[in-house]
Amino acid sequence: TDLAAGTTLQDFILANGTPMSPLATGSAASVKWDTNAYTINQSRYDVAGMDNNGLGAPLTADGFGYFRQRTDSGLTPIANWWTYLIYSFQADPYPVKPLDPLTPGLNGGSARMARTAPIFLPNCSDFTVEFAGDFVTQSATGVVSAAIPDGTIDFDYDATTKISSTHWFGLGKSVTQFFPSGTYSFERTDTATNYTCAWGGESAVAMLGVGVGPRPTMLRITCTLQDSNGRLPDGQTFEYIIYLKDSY
Repeated sequence: TDLAAGTTLQDFILANGTPMSPLATGSAASVKWDTNAYTINQSRYDVAGMDNNGLGAPLTADGFGYFRQRTDSGLTPIANWWTYLIYSFQADPYPVKPLDPLTPGLNGGSARMARTAPIFLPNCSDFTVEFAGDFVTQSATGVVSAAIPDGTIDFDYDATTKISSTHWFGLGKSVTQFFPSGTYSFERTDTATNYTCAWGGESAVAMLGVGVGPRPTMLRITCTLQDSNGRLPDGQTFEYIIYLKDSY
């Protein structure tokens, strides 16, 4: 908003025709008020130029998560669409005064305040995301026999105590490692240092068929926060379980 001129000029991240814009890394903003075309990574704006059904923007997705790129010739699939969404936002927890809202650019007051928004958990030393779901067929004692869902969330079985517990997948614990004989298209990268999963379709047919489903039933987020005063040498760890709907 241009307060000095008394007008309301809204700058936002543009849908400019590049793959997965305006949500992709490097997507640039409009220059209606501020003459700097900030990228989405710079955390300047939290408004993107896309309506809820994609009709007004290059990016669209149907009900099966089939991401497509709108071009002059129609809609075409976006190859490796998830890679455009893996990036970090610039952040600054301590904006320097004066915070003048009339000053454009990254040194302006509103821009400095905007960079405080991406800070999610200060003093966080550990942040782990794992998922659980029904991806394989298991016997009552946990023996895996097929890469087909059997109606039960995948589990680990302790033969000594005869107790079952939910199996959590993540880095170093992929579904492929759990049952190497299967093929799991949602596991895009599976190495010792990088594990990337993305549920979506490169084609509507893939989502309607075997495709990249099924989807997770639960997420487990574990994070450790450190005490900046050193009163908790090992920090404090928190665990959150999030239940998901529509896993198929």
